[in-house]
Amino acid sequence: MNMTDDAGKRRRLATIMRNAMEIETSDKARDAETIAMFRFNDEARTRFRDGFGVAQAGMTGIMKFVAEAFFLDRVKTEADSKEFGEQAVQITTDQANSAAAFGWITTPSNSRLDQVLTGRAYERVNLKATELGVAMHPMSQVLQEYADMGELQREFLKFLAVPEGHTVQMLFRLGHAEHVVHSARRYIPDIIRSSS
Repeated sequence: MNMTDDAGKRRRLATIMRNAMEIETSDKARDAETIAMFRFNDEARTRFRDGFGVAQAGMTGIMKFVAEAFFLDRVKTEADSKEFGEQAVQITTDQANSAAAFGWITTPSNSRLDQVLTGRAYERVNLKATELGVAMHPMSQVLQEYADMGELQREFLKFLAVPEGHTVQMLFRLGHAEHVVHSARRYIPDIIRSSS
């Protein structure tokens, strides 16, 4: 695992993350995937028990109520996702610029075992950070493996001096933050079936 709190590196990484979100939201099909997992109100969060909403971006209280009651609408967003994408870019920009540090976990290959072990390592780091009062937040757009992200991803890997053939499995920001409402989780019986 690697980390940096260098101000110049943080600025460069924040720019890369903004650019990655711009790429992510520039394609209608990719936007549709994100919108499908966005929960526009508490009723949807309770019904589906997954996804994310404005609360996970730190919006609470009256601002959350106003946004969900008067501005967020699934039908309108699915018909024209331009504003939704612009807001996603702005939120990502603000988040990346607020980071006190960035961390990343790299593996020499990209096997399923590498991915599982990375997940375990990330969880251990997250638990230790929580114990120390430090917040962590994954920021993974630049790690996406589709053609449109290729050029920016190569720039990102070169900037971090990641050796040829190695894979950045996780990228995250660290810092101190106000409590954010956890995203919903499905019930265990909904995702694990016994064969009895």
